[in-house]
Amino acid sequence: MAAVLALVGTATGQDGVIDPQAPGVPLGGAGLQPRQLIRPGLAGDADGFDLKAIRTAAVPSGLRELVARFDDPDWRAREEASRRLEAHPADDEALLRILDQDELSEEQRQRLMGAIARRILLRERGAIGIRMNTRGGFGDRAVRGIEVTQLIPGLPAERVLKVGDVITRIDDREIRANSDLITHVQRMPPGRVIEVVVLRPRAVAPGQAPNPAWIRGEGDRWFERIDVEFALGSFEKLGDTAGSVNPETARRQQLVLELRRIWDRPPDRLDGTVTVDGVMQPDAAPRFRVPTKPGGR
Repeated sequence: MAAVLALVGTATGQDGVIDPQAPGVPLGGAGLQPRQLIRPGLAGDADGFDLKAIRTAAVPSGLRELVARFDDPDWRAREEASRRLEAHPADDEALLRILDQDELSEEQRQRLMGAIARRILLRERGAIGIRMNTRGGFGDRAVRGIEVTQLIPGLPAERVLKVGDVITRIDDREIRANSDLITHVQRMPPGRVIEVVVLRPRAVAPGQAPNPAWIRGEGDRWFERIDVEFALGSFEKLGDTAGSVNPETARRQQLVLELRRIWDRPPDRLDGTVTVDGVMQPDAAPRFRVPTKPGGR
């Protein structure tokens, strides 16, 4: 997800994956029939969702069968199917393709949206393991970035960083504010290896010349550039919770709102109208059918 990541369709039948776009390949899924649904005017990204990737995503075999079980008469079977879908290794685009293009009952649609929402909100996040402040300043010598104010035990930063270090880049991305670091790092899972550029303060004794490789900052402050590489730790060890208000939490919550804004409507409401106080009115954002071209897309 990170944000929701695009999925590249694989060849028909390869690695247990069915490419729904391949000619002559059955879509399967006990009682689930494909359809082409998309909102007009949303041919590309929509606040985080890559709609083109969703419409062309490969749906792993067995995924539609799980969704079909959402209509099982036994409540326990429906609950088990929901749990299995949430834990399924398929990318979110595969689930969103089913939500967008398959004929679903209301039970199936609501359970599928709930599973996707929980996957987005609860997906594991990486962490460096620091407390930090934004470091700004004016002038050509100002050192800008994120200053490390505390190292959190048990996380990777305590092995490679020091209090006072200034993080200026992560994976070739410039880091100028706390939100830059949070949104970049927490979109990645624990264990992902990152490259970090750090400016470490260095003291210069009176009458002694600084190392020629050092960088001069404001006043008489000097910094040494250090490039480090390490695997991310887990966000859970920060002592925060996944519900904490931070930029990545807000981004995920916004994705869920967008999920429901686009797809949380009855499947028969495809005529561009909505009901307001019992009166049918034009929908500002209707969904409609897109004819399937012969021979696939």
